[in-house]
Amino acid sequence: SGQYIFSASKNGEILWATPQAQTFIESAEKDQSHLEQEIRHALNNWANDDSLKQDQILNSFHQKVKISYICEEANEKHLLRLIELDDSKAIEQICFKLKLTTREAEVLLWLSKGKTNREMAQILELSHRTVNTHLENIFRKLSVDNRTTAARICLQVFTNEL
Repeated sequence: SGQYIFSASKNGEILWATPQAQTFIESAEKDQSHLEQEIRHALNNWANDDSLKQDQILNSFHQKVKISYICEEANEKHLLRLIELDDSKAIEQICFKLKLTTREAEVLLWLSKGKTNREMAQILELSHRTVNTHLENIFRKLSVDNRTTAARICLQVFTNEL
C-alpha cells in the first residue's frame, strides 16, 4: 500500500513527495498556494506546541484529510503524512458526476489510489472476481479501456475538469 508522505519547508512549500502523495496533492480542490498556506499554518501550530504534535485538518481537498507530523529533517525541512479520513463525500461525487453505482465508485476511488484488484477486494470485502466485474462495468460506462485512464477520470472529478 502506498504512503502519502511528503517534505515541506517551514513556509509550507512542498519540496518532494512520494508518487501517491503527489497524485493526492494534485487532486486538491483549492490551488497550490492555499494548500501551502494550510501546511505553513500547521507547521506554525506544531512549532508553538512543545507537547505531542497533534494532527491538523486540511480543507484543501474534496474530502476530509488530516496532516500528521513525522519529524524535522535538516535545514528546517519537515517530513509529513497526509491521511484521508472519510471517503463518503468523494464516493458521492463520483456517483453523481460519472453516473456509477456506489460500489463502482468505491472500486474506482481505490483504483485511483493505486490499489490492485486483490487489495480492493480485501478492503471492500469482495471477491477479486467481483472487483473485476465492477471494473469492466466502470470501463464500459466511462468509455475507457485501461486502469490508468479510469483513474485519471476519477481524479478529474475532484479537479473540476469534468
